[in-house]
Amino acid sequence: MENKGFYNVVARRLLKKPQFSYVQLDSYGSYVWRQIDGKRNIYEIGARLKKEHSKAGEMLYERLSMFFNILEKKKFIVFMEEDK
Repeated sequence: MENKGFYNVVARRLLKKPQFSYVQLDSYGSYVWRQIDGKRNIYEIGARLKKEHSKAGEMLYERLSMFFNILEKKKFIVFMEEDK
């Protein structure tokens, strides 16, 4: 992920911060990232996650929703409207 913007440029120059940051995902995040293919929706990915990681817990879909919101905010994904 590239560190852009005024404050990031200042931090890079003054504090010798890197231009790029690397994102590390836990086992759940890595599994979800590999399931994103443009065909599956969040519910289907959640069902697969629950099946693969039986200890995912009760808050699975809430956490999954937050994860997808973060991915969209950081422009790693774009939501598509489902054809009816």
